Amino acid sequence: MDKAISRRAEEKLNRINQIRDTAERLFAQKGFFNFTMKELARKAEFALGTIYSYFQSKSQLYDTLIEGKTRELVNFVSEQVMSETTITKQLEKFIEAKLTFFHQNPDFIRLYFSETYTAPGQSQPAVFRLQQQRAALSARLTEILERGIKDGTLIPVDAKTLTRVLMGLTDGFVFSWIEAVPEKSLAIELKIAKHIFLDGVLLKPRAVKEDYL
Repeated sequence: MDKAISRRAEEKLNRINQIRDTAERLFAQKGFFNFTMKELARKAEFALGTIYSYFQSKSQLYDTLIEGKTRELVNFVSEQVMSETTITKQLEKFIEAKLTFFHQNPDFIRLYFSETYTAPGQSQPAVFRLQQQRAALSARLTEILERGIKDGTLIPVDAKTLTRVLMGLTDGFVFSWIEAVPEKSLAIELKIAKHIFLDGVLLKPRAVKEDYL
């Protein structure tokens, strides 16, 4: 009995994930208004009624997708950062984790920026939820930077200013991937991002010679 319930729950979760993954691709490729739930059902290979049994509308699906994916981003970055103990390593992990997440989720890039940097559009709840998650990520970063400034690891600059700089820097790298995958490998992109930020804020330069070619 319990196994049967567990199996049904797993099958339900798999269906929901398949619908979300398909919707993410369609939202990224066509925008919010340029596809129908009927098209989504066909692409996901489900009956239209199955789609509506999980999501009442396209707006609800969009909001759920944005909220869930942004939470995944925050959790992934936070877990990676907390796996390190020094300020320098935590900042390196922040850069690595954020860029790696978007590199692995290219369809989410366009959705992330459409809700982060444009005026509120078709789905106000999505904007609000993304901004909440983004604020949480920024707050975690600010805490790290404040500790680094206090213990003398980083230059004595306002931590919130440094947070905006690092968030903007990493967003800039990701934004350049909207139309195509990076011409350089992800490893090279990470080295460049780390060099630009870390070698500008650390009081003691890193003993690392990077090759960016």
